[in-house]
Amino acid sequence: MSALADLVEGLKRELAVPGTFNASFPNTTDPDLTGSLADGFASAQLDGFFGTMVLDPTTSTVTPDLSPAGGSLVIAYATERVLLSLLRDLNARQTYEAGPVKYEIEKSASLLTEQMKYLRERRKELLAQAMRAARAGQTVYMTDAYLTRAVAAVSGIYYYSYELAGLG
Repeated sequence: MSALADLVEGLKRELAVPGTFNASFPNTTDPDLTGSLADGFASAQLDGFFGTMVLDPTTSTVTPDLSPAGGSLVIAYATERVLLSLLRDLNARQTYEAGPVKYEIEKSASLLTEQMKYLRERRKELLAQAMRAARAGQTVYMTDAYLTRAVAAVSGIYYYSYELAGLG
Protein backbone atom coordinates (compact mmCIF):
# COMPACT_ATOMS: atom_id res chain seq x y z
CA MET A 1 0.00 0.00 0.00
CA SER A 2 1.32 3.46 -0.95
CA ALA A 3 0.20 6.64 0.75
CA LEU A 4 -0.32 9.48 -1.71
CA ALA A 5 0.73 11.91 1.02
CA ASP A 6 4.27 10.57 0.50
CA LEU A 7 4.24 12.13 -2.98
CA VAL A 8 3.27 15.64 -1.81
CA GLU A 9 6.85 16.96 -1.59
CA GLY A 10 7.57 15.76 -5.13
CA LEU A 11 4.43 17.51 -6.38
CA LYS A 12 5.50 20.71 -4.63
CA ARG A 13 8.89 20.56 -6.38
CA GLU A 14 7.16 19.97 -9.72
CA LEU A 15 4.77 22.91 -9.33
CA ALA A 16 7.23 25.53 -8.05
CA VAL A 17 10.92 26.24 -7.82
CA PRO A 18 12.21 24.11 -4.92
CA GLY A 19 11.80 25.99 -1.66
CA THR A 20 9.28 28.51 -3.04
CA PHE A 21 6.07 26.48 -3.04
CA ASN A 22 4.56 28.26 -0.03
CA ALA A 23 5.16 31.67 -1.64
CA SER A 24 3.78 30.55 -5.01
CA PHE A 25 0.77 28.70 -3.58
CA PRO A 26 0.15 30.32 -0.16
CA ASN A 27 -3.36 28.93 0.34
CA THR A 28 -2.63 25.35 -0.72
CA THR A 29 -2.37 22.75 2.04
CA ASP A 30 -0.83 19.29 1.99
CA PRO A 31 -4.30 17.67 2.12
CA ASP A 32 -5.24 19.74 -0.96
CA LEU A 33 -2.20 18.34 -2.76
CA THR A 34 -2.99 14.80 -1.61
CA GLY A 35 -6.42 15.25 -3.20
CA SER A 36 -4.78 16.46 -6.41
CA LEU A 37 -2.57 13.37 -6.38
CA ALA A 38 -5.65 11.15 -5.98
CA ASP A 39 -7.18 12.93 -8.97
CA GLY A 40 -3.93 12.42 -10.89
CA PHE A 41 -3.98 8.70 -10.07
CA ALA A 42 -7.58 8.45 -11.31
CA SER A 43 -6.67 10.31 -14.52
CA ALA A 44 -3.81 7.89 -15.11
CA GLN A 45 -6.24 5.01 -14.62
CA LEU A 46 -8.50 6.52 -17.28
CA ASP A 47 -5.53 6.37 -19.68
CA GLY A 48 -5.00 2.69 -18.85
CA PHE A 49 -2.27 2.81 -16.20
CA PHE A 50 -2.78 1.13 -12.82
CA GLY A 51 -5.57 -1.06 -14.23
CA THR A 52 -5.81 -3.53 -11.34
CA MET A 53 -4.77 -1.12 -8.60
CA VAL A 54 -7.25 0.37 -6.14
CA LEU A 55 -7.42 3.90 -4.76
CA ASP A 56 -9.00 4.26 -1.32
CA PRO A 57 -10.27 7.86 -1.27
CA THR A 58 -10.93 7.85 2.48
CA THR A 59 -7.29 7.10 3.37
CA SER A 60 -5.69 8.41 0.15
CA THR A 61 -3.79 5.17 -0.33
CA VAL A 62 -3.17 3.01 -3.37
CA THR A 63 -3.01 -0.79 -3.26
CA PRO A 64 -0.68 -2.46 -4.15
CA ASP A 65 2.41 -0.25 -3.88
CA LEU A 66 3.35 2.30 -6.51
CA SER A 67 6.79 1.92 -8.08
CA PRO A 68 9.03 5.01 -8.09
CA ALA A 69 8.15 5.43 -11.79
CA GLY A 70 4.45 5.00 -10.97
CA GLY A 71 4.72 7.68 -8.29
CA SER A 72 6.37 10.03 -10.79
CA LEU A 73 3.58 9.33 -13.24
CA VAL A 74 0.95 10.21 -10.64
CA ILE A 75 2.85 13.45 -9.91
CA ALA A 76 2.94 14.27 -13.64
CA TYR A 77 -0.81 13.77 -14.00
CA ALA A 78 -1.51 15.81 -10.85
CA THR A 79 0.79 18.60 -12.08
CA GLU A 80 -1.10 18.77 -15.36
CA ARG A 81 -4.41 19.06 -13.54
CA VAL A 82 -3.15 21.80 -11.18
CA LEU A 83 -1.62 23.83 -14.02
CA LEU A 84 -4.83 23.52 -16.04
CA SER A 85 -6.77 24.89 -13.06
CA LEU A 86 -4.23 27.68 -12.71
CA LEU A 87 -4.63 28.59 -16.40
CA ARG A 88 -8.41 28.75 -16.03
CA ASP A 89 -8.08 31.03 -13.00
CA LEU A 90 -5.36 33.31 -14.38
CA ASN A 91 -6.26 36.96 -14.76
CA ALA A 92 -4.48 38.14 -17.87
CA ARG A 93 -4.67 41.84 -17.10
CA GLN A 94 -5.46 43.92 -14.03
CA THR A 95 -5.68 47.70 -13.90
CA TYR A 96 -5.84 49.81 -10.76
CA GLU A 97 -6.52 53.55 -10.79
CA ALA A 98 -6.56 56.04 -7.96
CA GLY A 99 -6.85 59.59 -9.15
CA PRO A 100 -4.00 60.37 -11.55
CA VAL A 101 -2.08 57.19 -10.64
CA LYS A 102 -2.59 54.14 -12.80
CA TYR A 103 -1.08 50.69 -12.11
CA GLU A 104 -1.34 47.78 -14.53
CA ILE A 105 -0.33 44.13 -14.20
CA GLU A 106 -0.30 41.85 -17.22
CA LYS A 107 0.32 38.15 -16.77
CA SER A 108 1.14 36.07 -19.78
CA ALA A 109 -0.50 32.68 -20.02
CA SER A 110 1.87 31.60 -22.79
CA LEU A 111 4.43 30.11 -20.40
CA LEU A 112 1.82 27.99 -18.63
CA THR A 113 0.39 27.01 -22.01
CA GLU A 114 3.83 25.81 -23.13
CA GLN A 115 4.23 23.87 -19.89
CA MET A 116 0.86 22.20 -20.50
CA LYS A 117 1.93 21.26 -24.05
CA TYR A 118 5.13 19.73 -22.67
CA LEU A 119 3.25 17.74 -20.03
CA ARG A 120 0.72 16.43 -22.55
CA GLU A 121 3.44 15.38 -25.00
CA ARG A 122 5.38 13.71 -22.20
CA ARG A 123 2.24 11.85 -21.12
CA LYS A 124 1.67 10.63 -24.69
CA GLU A 125 5.28 9.40 -24.89
CA LEU A 126 5.03 7.60 -21.54
CA LEU A 127 1.74 6.01 -22.55
CA ALA A 128 3.21 4.78 -25.85
CA GLN A 129 6.28 3.33 -24.09
CA ALA A 130 4.18 1.67 -21.43
CA MET A 131 1.85 0.15 -24.01
CA ARG A 132 4.82 -1.34 -25.86
CA ALA A 133 6.18 -2.75 -22.60
CA ALA A 134 2.76 -4.14 -21.61
CA ARG A 135 2.29 -5.84 -24.98
CA ALA A 136 5.77 -7.33 -24.88
CA GLY A 137 5.09 -8.72 -21.42
CA GLN A 138 1.87 -10.45 -22.52
CA THR A 139 3.40 -12.98 -24.89
CA VAL A 140 5.48 -14.95 -22.38
CA TYR A 141 4.74 -15.69 -18.73
CA MET A 142 7.59 -16.43 -16.35
CA THR A 143 7.29 -16.81 -12.61
CA ASP A 144 10.42 -14.81 -11.84
CA ALA A 145 9.24 -11.80 -13.93
CA TYR A 146 12.47 -11.88 -15.93
CA LEU A 147 10.74 -10.74 -19.12
CA THR A 148 9.13 -7.76 -17.39
CA ARG A 149 12.51 -6.65 -16.00
CA ALA A 150 14.18 -7.19 -19.37
CA VAL A 151 11.54 -5.16 -21.19
CA ALA A 152 11.85 -2.44 -18.56
CA ALA A 153 15.62 -2.33 -18.94
CA VAL A 154 15.39 -2.09 -22.73
CA SER A 155 12.54 0.40 -22.88
CA GLY A 156 13.65 2.50 -19.91
CA ILE A 157 10.36 1.90 -18.12
CA TYR A 158 10.53 0.72 -14.55
CA TYR A 159 6.89 0.25 -13.59
CA TYR A 160 5.65 -2.74 -11.66
CA SER A 161 3.88 -5.12 -14.04
CA TYR A 162 0.50 -4.59 -12.36
CA GLU A 163 0.80 -0.85 -13.03
CA LEU A 164 0.69 -1.64 -16.75
CA ALA A 165 -2.12 -4.21 -16.50
CA GLY A 166 -4.77 -2.03 -18.15
CA LEU A 167 -2.68 -1.05 -21.15
CA GLY A 168 -2.78 -4.28 -23.16
